[in-house]
Amino acid sequence: MKNISFYRAEKYKDDIYKEVEENIYETKHINKSLFPDKEIIFQDNWEKTDEFVMFNGKKYWKSKNEPVVKKMIDRTKKYVTSLSFEPEPEFGEKQRHGKIDQYPLEDILEKFGLWVNDCYDQLNEEDKKLCYLEFASEDIEDIRNLKSIVGKHVYNKYVYDKDDDRTYVDLIIE
Repeated sequence: MKNISFYRAEKYKDDIYKEVEENIYETKHINKSLFPDKEIIFQDNWEKTDEFVMFNGKKYWKSKNEPVVKKMIDRTKKYVTSLSFEPEPEFGEKQRHGKIDQYPLEDILEKFGLWVNDCYDQLNEEDKKLCYLEFASEDIEDIRNLKSIVGKHVYNKYVYDKDDDRTYVDLIIE
């Protein structure tokens, strides 16, 4: 990956995004695996009272569901940023029909504790030179750390360890 830079997506102009730091946006999400009620969907329309939390017309009583209510309130925030980069075929990276190779992307996600939040399918299909991705985390520090790769060269390198007689893949950021 080379020529890594920030991509300011048009969607960041929407009210559901708030720029909290340069190129870092706060938005909301619900991790559905945390909640037994599958009707809970992403929205920012919480009503709070002392007795219950109301979400999409459904009451969650604090006295009965304190842990669930706390998770619902605390886990709705996520931070996102979008990057563009040029894949390097000489390092085994390709972009085929809008699909981005798994590596070194998977290693970046693991190193920084992130997930891909938006693949910008149409944009990646149209642009034959650059790839575009939105990265997300519930911890802003993970996004801050990701910003450190902007302007750098990122690739995987095979390293042979003669002591273990194994070949490993290292993520190189330079």
